[in-house]
Amino acid sequence: MTILDPRGHVVATRQAPAQSVAPGATAVSALDIPITRAALWSLDSPSRYTARADILVRGKAVDTVTTKFGIRSLVWNGAVGFQLNGETIKIIGGNIHHDNGPMGAVALGRGHVVPDAAFGVTFDVAGAGEFAAVGNGNPHNVDSLRQPHRYTWHGKALAILRPAKRPGHVTLTARAPGLRPATLTLRVGREKPHAR
Repeated sequence: MTILDPRGHVVATRQAPAQSVAPGATAVSALDIPITRAALWSLDSPSRYTARADILVRGKAVDTVTTKFGIRSLVWNGAVGFQLNGETIKIIGGNIHHDNGPMGAVALGRGHVVPDAAFGVTFDVAGAGEFAAVGNGNPHNVDSLRQPHRYTWHGKALAILRPAKRPGHVTLTARAPGLRPATLTLRVGREKPHAR
């Protein structure tokens, strides 16, 4: 077993005792491989190591399997909240049961969203098109479809655009507090005559 750091350099290696394995059979080997001064996985620096397992027959590699992994410490309790590698990470969002029945909503900081999160999203449209409608699939939502703002439901909202009669590009930008804006640009072509 060989461990490579995020840059691909070998940082540790161990060899399991040899075993005889019958054709079609399975064998398991366990190894403890210490890694000193590990580059910890975090939200800002998701360092990933590679574990490379080589199967040797008479000293020659006949099969290799690689697995990516991160090294980190997690603590979640009432005293410190959530800590990643000893650093407290504040949770943004809330458990909004009154809006979504039995479904809660929560989002982690730094743009990591839990799929059931409820965020207020504002849509802006520029270029060869205009905003037509918005929805989120929530059967209990009675907000107007014509306003360019919607809370997500099950982490999703849908914006519908109406293309202009001229060719060009239309850009949709979605913004929500605490999250990075997302932009989508679509090409608008000439209208094709319909066959009669």
